[in-house]
Amino acid sequence: MITTPTLPALPGLLGWLERTTERLAMMQHGSDGPTFFRGEFPMWLTGAVSRADHNYLSGYALLHVALAARCPDLPPHVAQLLGTILRTATDLPARYQSCPRSHGLRSVQENNANNANNVDNVDNVDKASNTTSNWYSGRGSDLPAPARYPWPQGRILCLHDDYDDTAISVLLSQLGPFRLAVPASAALFLAAAYDPARDQLAPKSIRRLHLTGMARDVYQSWALPTSAPVLDLNTPQTNTHWLPDVNSVELSTVANVFTAVHMLTGPGGAGDIDEKSLSLQCASRTFINALTHIAVGKLLEGDASYLDFASSYYPRVPFAPLAFLVHNHVLTSGALLDPSVVERIAQAVVAVDPHAGWRSHGFANAAYWLNCCAWCVAEGLLGLSQVHRSIEQVWAALCAQVAADGLWPDIVFFHAAHLGDYSGLPYAQALMIETMAQLHAIGAT
Repeated sequence: MITTPTLPALPGLLGWLERTTERLAMMQHGSDGPTFFRGEFPMWLTGAVSRADHNYLSGYALLHVALAARCPDLPPHVAQLLGTILRTATDLPARYQSCPRSHGLRSVQENNANNANNVDNVDNVDKASNTTSNWYSGRGSDLPAPARYPWPQGRILCLHDDYDDTAISVLLSQLGPFRLAVPASAALFLAAAYDPARDQLAPKSIRRLHLTGMARDVYQSWALPTSAPVLDLNTPQTNTHWLPDVNSVELSTVANVFTAVHMLTGPGGAGDIDEKSLSLQCASRTFINALTHIAVGKLLEGDASYLDFASSYYPRVPFAPLAFLVHNHVLTSGALLDPSVVERIAQAVVAVDPHAGWRSHGFANAAYWLNCCAWCVAEGLLGLSQVHRSIEQVWAALCAQVAADGLWPDIVFFHAAHLGDYSGLPYAQALMIETMAQLHAIGAT
């Protein structure tokens, strides 16, 4: 008689899950403040000026929470806390949307006036238009830039809207009790498609396209304007510079946008996908699978640098982009990845050292491996018997780093982006909550 192996109980899993969820709930802002919105978490910026920062890393943390809340058989107290965290942030995606538009940008001042207290009261926003999102909400700064930042020589560095944050907002609106000021549709992402006659890409992005044999129509990262930015502010800004100057095409953003469009147009979405959007989906899917196949192949050969190259915006550990790819594959009901690519990712989870890395080594390496592994097992992409010993070993190594009150170490999410490295203890807690919820679902308790 053949029996299916079960995962022995991981010591302390439910206790850490409960304590970490409690800590995350305590970190969340319960009301608006002068530089933050209700539902946000305080993150951290390390750079020329290191300090607390409020940005859309809160959205990425909430995505982990929303995915954790979907796991079956959660302890009632944990499920209640996760629901409270999500409901507290109901309006956050709306408050990061740029509305109304002006040459692809927004007046943040007007956006704040409309959205600061009640996103239901945005009657002067064009509801028929589509709006993208920004890394910064403009709360307290009246610009897509951090509030009260000591700008050298008064030269303010503003960020253009980007399609990755926009995609995360769409995913949140599909997965939890989140609202957008202007409802999104697949048409929102039409302008994201790379057109070599119109768009200029960074050299690394050009290399990614060449490696995958793609010439156009892959989703770009940034919502760059086609004409000079127009600021509609009460006080003119004469020393303002907008970043970035050129666009990029990278693995994780393309996969997030693909997933957002799929969820908007698939079952339960807004409706059938139009021909143009379908062609962009096909081109982007080809890019995703080709680049993942190459990068994971290199990882299996012992070279972790290619996943860093493929997904430069995300944590510089090999299983971070793979974890995002797997959960996006699940959210698209298996439409994102080719079977051969899924098999190759599963092979990497089994064969590659969970602590493998290139430029970064530490807590994040094993944490993302465990997250990716839990997703693969939960979705039947690999068998528990193939990884149960590795799960036990990695869990023990991670538990050696958690504080007694359930606080896991910080994770740098964006490296050398805009003003420095962007990290946040709340983000790390959210990642571990999702991971522990998945481990609980596959029988680790």
